[in-house]
Amino acid sequence: NFKEVEKVLCVQQADAKHVGQLGEIMRTGAEGMGFKEMGPLTRNAEGCDGQGLCQFGCPTDAKKSTNVSYIPLALGTGAFLMTGFKATKLLEDLYKPRDAQGIEAVGVNASGKKIKLKIKAKKTIISMGTFYSPVFLKKNGVRNKWLGKNLSIHPCGVVTGLFPDSNFENTHKIPQGYGIKDWREKGLMFEGGTPPALVHAVGSVNYGSAFIEEMENYQQTAYFGFMIKDKTRGKVLKPWLMKFPILWYWVNKEDKEQLLLGVKTLAQFYLKAGAKEVYMTGNASIKPIKTMEELDTLFSKRRNIRDFLLTAYHPLGTARIGANKKQGVVNSDLAVYDWKSLYVMDGSVVPSSLGANPQVTIMTLSSRAAKKLAASLTAN
Repeated sequence: NFKEVEKVLCVQQADAKHVGQLGEIMRTGAEGMGFKEMGPLTRNAEGCDGQGLCQFGCPTDAKKSTNVSYIPLALGTGAFLMTGFKATKLLEDLYKPRDAQGIEAVGVNASGKKIKLKIKAKKTIISMGTFYSPVFLKKNGVRNKWLGKNLSIHPCGVVTGLFPDSNFENTHKIPQGYGIKDWREKGLMFEGGTPPALVHAVGSVNYGSAFIEEMENYQQTAYFGFMIKDKTRGKVLKPWLMKFPILWYWVNKEDKEQLLLGVKTLAQFYLKAGAKEVYMTGNASIKPIKTMEELDTLFSKRRNIRDFLLTAYHPLGTARIGANKKQGVVNSDLAVYDWKSLYVMDGSVVPSSLGANPQVTIMTLSSRAAKKLAASLTAN
C-alpha cells in the first residue's frame, strides 16, 4: 500500500529552512488572492541539505531514487542486475503462442564487443515506461486497441517574479518544496519550480547586457510553476526510421484554458506579494508586467499557449488498466490480456491523469502486483 512505499522512500514534509523565502513570498501572494491551502510539499529526500540540484540527481543520495531504495532491497534478496543491455525480443513457448518465457537482450562487453543475453523465466515483467513499453509490446505481437493510446503528460507552465530586496538563495534551496493546493479539485496545482543557475541561463530568451542582468538577478528571482490534470489524450507511435518512439499530443481547448488561467494566476500571486516585475518566461515579445492593470491588458487580447513557456512531465496511460480487454491492456494484477505469464509494471498502466506526481502511485500498483505474483510462484 501507499504507506509501505512511503516508508521505503522515507517520504516526509520538506524542511522549511530548505524551502526558504520563496515559500513566504508565495504564501503572501496566494493569501492576497484568497487562497488558503498551502505549505511545504512532501518529498522522498530524508537528510536533504538543500543543494538545489535535484534535476541533475541528488549529489548526496538523500533523494531516495531506486538506486538507493528498491534496487538494494532487490539485490539483498538475491536478484541479479544486468546493466548495459537493451531488451529486443520477448520469448514465447514454441507450442503455446502468447505464453511469455523471458526475454532476449543485446549489449556490449568491456572490450566493446556486441553480446547477446537470453533470460528464461516463468513470469516476465515489462517495465520500460509509458513511451517504450507499448512499442516493445507491439513489436512482440501484443494486440490491443488501447496499446500506445490514452497518453497523458501533465502540461506545466512557469512564471517568474523579480524581488530586488529579497535573496531566495536559489542555489541552496529545494527546487520543488512548496505548493498551493486550493484548485487541485479543478485540476490545477501550483508548485515551486526553481531551476539550477545553468537551467536558468539555458532557458533565457535574452542576450547581451539583458542576459547578464538576468543572470545577476538569479538569486532575487522567484520561480513557481503549475501542473494541469490534463483531459487531453495523446498516443505513442511505433518508430519507423528513428530508434525512439514518436509522440502525438495536441492540447485540447479545456486544457488550454487551464494553462492560460495558471499563467495569469501565478502572475497575480507575484504582484500581490510585491514583485517589481513579472516575466512571462520564454517569450521575449511580452514585456515585463509591473501592475495588475498591465496583466489584465495582456490577457484582454487573445492568447495562445505558444505565447508561454510550457513543459510536460509524468507520462502515463499507454498500457492502461481495464476491467476487460476492451477497456484496457492489463487487468488489475497488471497481467496482459490474452497472454500468459506477461505483466506490465510501470507508469503506462495508470489509466488516467492524476494531477500530482505519480511516483508513489506507480510504485504502489507495482508492489501490489508483485506481491500477488510472488505469492503465486511460491505456492507452486
